[in-house]
Amino acid sequence: FCFSLVISTIWNSSQLKQFLLVIRYILPVLAFCVYFNGISEEKKNTFLKALCIIHAILIVANFATVLIFPDGLYAGSKAAYETYYLLGHNNSAVRILLPGIAFNMIYDQRKYNKFTIRTYLLTIISMATVTITWSNTAMIGIGIVMLFLLLPKKECMPAWMNAKNFFMISVVLFVLIVIVRKLDFMQYIVVDLFKKDLTFSNRTVIWDAVILSFLKKPLLGYGYGKNIWEYAVLGRLEPSSAHNYFLDLLFRGGLIHFALQMLIVWKTCINLTQKNKNQIAKALSFVFLGYFIMWQFEAFINTGYIDM
Repeated sequence: FCFSLVISTIWNSSQLKQFLLVIRYILPVLAFCVYFNGISEEKKNTFLKALCIIHAILIVANFATVLIFPDGLYAGSKAAYETYYLLGHNNSAVRILLPGIAFNMIYDQRKYNKFTIRTYLLTIISMATVTITWSNTAMIGIGIVMLFLLLPKKECMPAWMNAKNFFMISVVLFVLIVIVRKLDFMQYIVVDLFKKDLTFSNRTVIWDAVILSFLKKPLLGYGYGKNIWEYAVLGRLEPSSAHNYFLDLLFRGGLIHFALQMLIVWKTCINLTQKNKNQIAKALSFVFLGYFIMWQFEAFINTGYIDM
């Protein structure tokens, strides 16, 4: 999967800078996978504990900056209305918040065979953070995980609530929202609840541009580090991503890159479904559902790969 992105980048650019950028991008992913799979079970718990501590510090510290600096910790370079805190843009914080919750849930189950107060508190703080900053996509993703944690009898969940079905729901949503644009069913949530319009803050314009660009280079895409606005007329919009994970994969790596990621996700979802009675598998399934819903509107191009 990572190698396909390297090939796509090299194919589209002969510049050494682009090659170094994509290597720097995928190296942490490979290092994480190699290290975690090569250490003992005892060291895995120690490693998970370290991840939990680091993410807990970041989650709490970021929340403090949201409370102390409601108008933002520092100014952004693109638009005056955008707010930035310790973890960056208010919409980007979920890239740390949701993995932080997931790491804590995994550690709790491995160490204590239950979810601890720490995990509940971090989830509440994370939800409060994205609610105060009104990060709608993140509210849905973290809200799904919060609902799972609040379920009184998790072992009695219906059998259909599994990672495989959650992924299929994500694919259906992608077709309905992005491809077919059947948006009536989202009227209440988007317009009435979140006070947005059904272009999802101009995302539909970006999606159209990405689809047209992808059709010109369907096999290998445009490579890492390329911007959509370089290949499409978007007016004043200069999006850093496709604002949809599926489209972003297709734009950057083409069908090969996309197919490899879908295969990895599908295989992972099957494994989680087969172990659905395990509390860690159940927890991760709902974390995945949170991601799958957020994928429709955000690409998570900076940390999405390593999180998944």
